[in-house]
Amino acid sequence: MNTYITYCVAVLIACLGATLSYVEFLDDIDWFARSGSLIVIVGILYTILEFYAHQDDHKVLKREAPNAYANLKYEHKRLDEKKVKIWKQKAEALEDDLKTGLEKRTMKHEGILLMTGTLIWGFGDLPFRFFVSG
Repeated sequence: MNTYITYCVAVLIACLGATLSYVEFLDDIDWFARSGSLIVIVGILYTILEFYAHQDDHKVLKREAPNAYANLKYEHKRLDEKKVKIWKQKAEALEDDLKTGLEKRTMKHEGILLMTGTLIWGFGDLPFRFFVSG
């Protein structure tokens, strides 16, 4: 799932919730707080979709990597076996670094969405209670 789209959806949900609370849609000012629960759901969906997207990429890489190594050895028979092993180790290290980086990025965005959604969910009614009672 695209991070930009995810944040746009979360902001749109928050704006819609704030607008519905401001106009007291259905005589209720808790719409902004309710939008927080939807933002939490967006954060969870983002994490799930990112996990499965990376799982598929990882499976393809694992399936194709042995073929790439075999093709490399076949086409370049004069390559030293040590050099092929070093290339393979560097490729595996790069794959691990890429996977770790993607996991960190996903966790960062998940945390932002879940914390923001939870705060809005828990305290989103307060600003509108002050407007109505003031």
